[in-house]
Amino acid sequence: MEIEALTKAKLPKIDLNLQATYQSDLTSLLISLPNITVNRPNKEQYRATLDVNQLIYNGGLTDANAKIE
Repeated sequence: MEIEALTKAKLPKIDLNLQATYQSDLTSLLISLPNITVNRPNKEQYRATLDVNQLIYNGGLTDANAKIE
């Protein structure tokens, strides 16, 4: 069982992260600039990320620990 967990350390790890925020009040600039229009940002903001991590090199530590087990 422990050897199986050690060999899984070589597999890629995938994380899906979701975040939603709501700003009750937004700051705004009261400066008027010529030829520039400023859009007021939305109060709701959403973010989704997909992270993939892959072990590339660990000096043979995983294989050595598997042999010890």
